[in-house]
Amino acid sequence: MNPKRKTLVVSAFLLMLASAFTDNLRASLIPLLHNELGMSFAHTGGLLLTVAGVAGALFNTQLLRIEDHQGIRGIVFFAASLMLLTAVLAIQVSGAATLALMSIPLGGAITSLGTVSNLLMVMGSETGETPDRAHDTSTTTLDARSARRAKMLAGLHLMYGAGALTAPAIAGLAFAKNLAWPWIFSVPLTLIAMPAIWSLRLGPGKQTSATRLKNGETSARLPLWRGMSPAEWFVVAIFLAYVTGEVLASMWMPSFLMDHFKLDFEHANKTSAGFFLTFSVARLLVVIFMRERFHKPLVYFPLILGACLMITGIVLSQPGKSSSGLVFLFPLAGIIGPFFPMMLARVSTLYHESWQRLTVVILTTMQVALALSHVILGAVFDELGAQRAYLIPPALLIIAGCGSFAFLKRSRASSG
Repeated sequence: MNPKRKTLVVSAFLLMLASAFTDNLRASLIPLLHNELGMSFAHTGGLLLTVAGVAGALFNTQLLRIEDHQGIRGIVFFAASLMLLTAVLAIQVSGAATLALMSIPLGGAITSLGTVSNLLMVMGSETGETPDRAHDTSTTTLDARSARRAKMLAGLHLMYGAGALTAPAIAGLAFAKNLAWPWIFSVPLTLIAMPAIWSLRLGPGKQTSATRLKNGETSARLPLWRGMSPAEWFVVAIFLAYVTGEVLASMWMPSFLMDHFKLDFEHANKTSAGFFLTFSVARLLVVIFMRERFHKPLVYFPLILGACLMITGIVLSQPGKSSSGLVFLFPLAGIIGPFFPMMLARVSTLYHESWQRLTVVILTTMQVALALSHVILGAVFDELGAQRAYLIPPALLIIAGCGSFAFLKRSRASSG
């Protein structure tokens, strides 16, 4: 790997870790700000999650315009500036209005950092073939490029798990030492520093404006939503079904286990931690064992199997049976982990002319879907009960699995 691509990969890892840390920090800030500001959990969570999610989607729509004019330097500094603005505004938080103001750049920082990290990793996964060879759509070349990219993206998304574990640990340490909570934002700012310094070496447009024109990738210059084909919207729908199902499954798992199985708080959270452990191990196996061939069944088979394990545990279990062996099906459902990096690897390889725009559209619409889905599931949870509400996440995962099977089956026809 040449030095430039190595820098792209390292920068992608650091930006993803910063995004994951900041994203998961919100879980620790909700109860803290609830007590400190005297706000309800619903109000505090709504600002830090829903407002931030919608704001993140709006900021993300501008990434390709910035990249088109300023290249890598522009998008890295855009994400970094939002993180810096968040840290500055955090010092001023004293009530609902100032918390809402902080949540706007907070959502933008989380989403932009995550998106930019994916873009940099896909760029770093290239090996320097000539354009003709790099865009060869023969099965052998597609499988080789998809396999290499899946391996690297799986490694990248392992950083999200690291951020999810690190954020509450560092937050707890800061609170134990009576440090003011805004200082915790110095952690992601430190992680962003290296990519920001590196990008200073690049002039405006140096990243790939010339490369994109050379390779015929003019579609990224179009407005984000314009010119999307039905096949591309189908891909977006698959990702939305998966991401919504996966996030709802993981974030609502403790509530479901406590309400339905009557597990205590500690046991429910340990079971949920088991889900994340399985999830991370599944992605790690992709990094270790992926070779020069892309194995399509590894995209949809674990996803459908994991969803079926959840449905089995939900349908066959009886309320209040905390000793039920069916509880152990839920951590095992973490085998769905390989889907996102492997599917994104295949999509970005097939859509070589529009992968940047398609990636941004996926990650932008994802934020809006997540912001709304928690409200919807919470309402169903209250009205129909935990057992019925928790069938929604695995149902979405099965939809994503069937959709990815159909997409991969006809992927040669949609490759260009």
